[in-house]
Amino acid sequence: MTQKQLLIRFTGVKELELHEFLRRESFETGLPMAEIVRRGIYLYKNQKEEKEMAGKIVYWTDKKTGACVELAGTKWDGDLSDEELLKKAREVAEQEGMDLSYGEIVIETEEAN
Repeated sequence: MTQKQLLIRFTGVKELELHEFLRRESFETGLPMAEIVRRGIYLYKNQKEEKEMAGKIVYWTDKKTGACVELAGTKWDGDLSDEELLKKAREVAEQEGMDLSYGEIVIETEEAN
């Protein structure tokens, strides 16, 4: 098994506060600082993967009937900002001749399965 080393420097006030937290946490839990850092990296990695898996969908809700129509989403329109998704949704609705005046456009974050 190959071993890798990583030198971490803490400079500046915020970073020194992190170092103090790390030192205190190591003392209180009995865990080595390296183990605490490894656990932090795992948490960061998992959080990043979950965020990448989450998608957004934009739909319009008809207030008269309660029906919903999907207009745009990151799954098929790419990684767009909320503003870009709303713009895309309005373009699609206009192309389809939809009257959006009696409904509501909603952006929802959905988790991937």
